Amino acid sequence: MKLHWLFSSLVLVASGSAQAQPVTEAVDPAMIRSRDWLQQLDRGEFEQALQASDERFVKRGIEKFTADIQKVRKGEAMPSCRSGLYVEILNDGAETSFVAKYGDSRVTEKVTMKYDSGNVLHPSDYKVSGAPKDNKACNG
Repeated sequence: MKLHWLFSSLVLVASGSAQAQPVTEAVDPAMIRSRDWLQQLDRGEFEQALQASDERFVKRGIEKFTADIQKVRKGEAMPSCRSGLYVEILNDGAETSFVAKYGDSRVTEKVTMKYDSGNVLHPSDYKVSGAPKDNKACNG
């Protein structure tokens, strides 16, 4: 009887904890790292963002990196809204997606993160595409 009660209590505690967890964006390391990197871009901290990136971005150099980011964002520096969509775990890193609003346009921002030899995630790709129609984040 005591064992059954203990098991039931653990199940209730575990299920209560799962429901109380913050959204994925707030707890997933890849989402946190991606969001922080995007915020560096938002603030125009291109050198710091490039230094935090993997060698694929670093090889471009600061001028090309900055120009590429500005081109992808169509000249808009700071989104008025950004909300995490999902994170997909890959063998060598993760792909994170966010809905953002630049000017009047809602877009999807995807950041591919790769592990380095020290098992630290670094941004290795950044793409912007149309916003998903089934998601209402950043609509207002």
